[in-house]
Amino acid sequence: MDNQIILESLAAFRESQLECLAMSNRINQLMSMVLPSLSELVDAIEQKRQSHDNMSDFRRSLVSMPPLTFG
Repeated sequence: MDNQIILESLAAFRESQLECLAMSNRINQLMSMVLPSLSELVDAIEQKRQSHDNMSDFRRSLVSMPPLTFG
């Protein structure tokens, strides 16, 4: 009787391990699909930030210029 309980427990544990492995594999698949998109998003945000910084630098340079005088 005790051996039967042990065998059933081991079988249930093994089944649980296989389910965890299957979930882990699925998570890895999803991550490999999502990470490139996230990387592209981060790159796009960085480009926008740099563009904004460049525009801010340009505006600051205009403000620091002496006023135009005519005449």
